[in-house]
Formats: sequence, C-alpha cells, structure tokens
Amino acid sequence: MADKSKNILMNRDPYCPPEDVELRIEALSKKLFNLSSSNNNQWKAYRFQNNDEKYKVNLI
Repeated sequence: MADKSKNILMNRDPYCPPEDVELRIEALSKKLFNLSSSNNNQWKAYRFQNNDEKYKVNLI
C-alpha cells in the first residue's frame, strides 16, 4: 500500500514541474518560511491579497 501511494506521488503531475516531490515540498516550505520571517509585509500582502489575483490564470 505504501509503495502504491508513493508511486502515485512520484508520478509526474502535468501541472507541476518534473521535480522530486520531497524537493518541491522543501522548496515551498523554505519559501513560506522566508515570507513569514521577513521583516516587511510580504507575507501579509500575500495572505490577504485578492484571491482573483492569487489564483489568476492567463488565458491566451
């Protein structure tokens, strides 16, 4: 069962860059930590920005 779920996680998601899952999680964790520990208001600006902007999809 564990092997099967790991295989599902390791499959390449077409919406994500082809990187290892653990590396993606680590990179995102560092990014969030850097935002939350920065002295400016980047983190607050990110958290409270308009959801339309946050999840904007460019339809070209």
